[in-house]
Amino acid sequence: MRLKVKIYDRMKYDPESKKTAEIEYFDALNMEVKKIPDSEIMKHTDKGALDEYHEYCIIYLPEGLTATFRNSHVDVFRI
Repeated sequence: MRLKVKIYDRMKYDPESKKTAEIEYFDALNMEVKKIPDSEIMKHTDKGALDEYHEYCIIYLPEGLTATFRNSHVDVFRI
């Protein structure tokens, strides 16, 4: 599956947010959005990477790899 991820500098719902990056995945196997408690995310990153709504977009890639984004800071499109 081919996906395009647009990343914003703040919550995408904020009218003043700006796109800061765009990533394409050409070989994504699957993706999901799920709620993950802050305590679980803090095991892998710092407080600045927490999603305000505790929702994360996880893209599953070949070889068991994943890419995880704060869901309220990205738009994901299947292309």
